[in-house]
Amino acid sequence: MKRLVQLLLLGALMLLPVKGVQAETPKDPIYVKTSNGWNAAYAHGNEYAEFRVIGNGAKLQDAYHVLLQRVLE
Repeated sequence: MKRLVQLLLLGALMLLPVKGVQAETPKDPIYVKTSNGWNAAYAHGNEYAEFRVIGNGAKLQDAYHVLLQRVLE
């Protein structure tokens, strides 16, 4: 009988919705450094935009600003 109660309690706990299990979309873009600049993804709901900042002279200032190095030829 004790075993049955434990199994029922375990089953009930497994069926309860767990708050915070679903991932929240990030508010800022996500940047990944590559050998020739940066790859970035910006989430908007269930979709995202992907973009690239090409060149080793690009430096991230913050999540929304990239400092580009001026190149003179």
